[in-house]
Amino acid sequence: MIYAPGKVLFLGGYAVLKRFPALSLAVVDKDGKGMGAEAWEGEERIISPYFAIDCTPSWQCKAEERLVAFSYLYAKKYLEEKGVFIPHTVKVYYNEMFGRKGEKSGLGSSAACAVSVVAALLEAHGLFNARLINKIAQFAHAEALGKVGSGFDVATAAEGTLLYTRFSPSFLSSFSVNARWDWSLIKFPFPYHLYVFNISSSYTDTRDAVKKAKLDVSLLAEQSRWEHCALHALAVGDEKGARVFVRRARAVQRALSPLIEPPELTALIDAVEEKVEGVVAGRCPGAGGYDSVAFVCKRAIDPREVLELSDLELSYIDCKVAQEGVVKR
Repeated sequence: MIYAPGKVLFLGGYAVLKRFPALSLAVVDKDGKGMGAEAWEGEERIISPYFAIDCTPSWQCKAEERLVAFSYLYAKKYLEEKGVFIPHTVKVYYNEMFGRKGEKSGLGSSAACAVSVVAALLEAHGLFNARLINKIAQFAHAEALGKVGSGFDVATAAEGTLLYTRFSPSFLSSFSVNARWDWSLIKFPFPYHLYVFNISSSYTDTRDAVKKAKLDVSLLAEQSRWEHCALHALAVGDEKGARVFVRRARAVQRALSPLIEPPELTALIDAVEEKVEGVVAGRCPGAGGYDSVAFVCKRAIDPREVLELSDLELSYIDCKVAQEGVVKR
């Protein structure tokens, strides 16, 4: 069985699009599992019971099948180029950490799904390699979604908690995994606790949020400078400094767009930081808005302390930080 983690982009939201570094945390459920997948030799077929998918992978598939089908087909393309492809059936096992039906937690379910499918096929052929899985899944994810994003979510699902700088989009213009991509993926030890809360019955469309944000490079550079200071503070255990620098980065993001951190979430984050002992800093991760809110803590806290301070309907996502990306068990 293959498991690919989700992600929480704690530092670097929006700035990562312009090649500023970002801290992306890999997250798994309380049992250490993410999105699951397995492959067995047989007909070319992909099954995902949660999404009612059972199909033969095709470039002309239905819209709802594109992610799993394209992930299979790009892995197949690589294996055929190596001259080793054997038809397999791949089954995907959804993890409700990523959100129940009708909800979106913002933990990167599509990236984890792409990585798990690619990894399952490569593992079945004896070619399991995180960097290779990462690259193949980047092609599949971008084509299935119809856009080239920063790639941090796929990279995190494949390679774990990272200090990440994106690749140039031109690397996805033609299928090649042998080229030396101009990205930076640095393992980042993260000894802190993470608490993530889904904002019930509400979510933010990432593509729409990016369109509405004012991606002013000077503002993004300022955000990145404060986040670099926060990274250093976290690395040396300066929790007070980390909070100050994250707050300054959050203020810059609100100048980019008030949708990134709506006023009621600003109030919640500030209240939790002040009133819940052990909390280092809070953030509306990734694209922000109404997907989720996350808190980095120096010790374990009771999630009810956060829920009691919120006027919003929150639900606690029982997840934890993982250093590694996709794994086989």
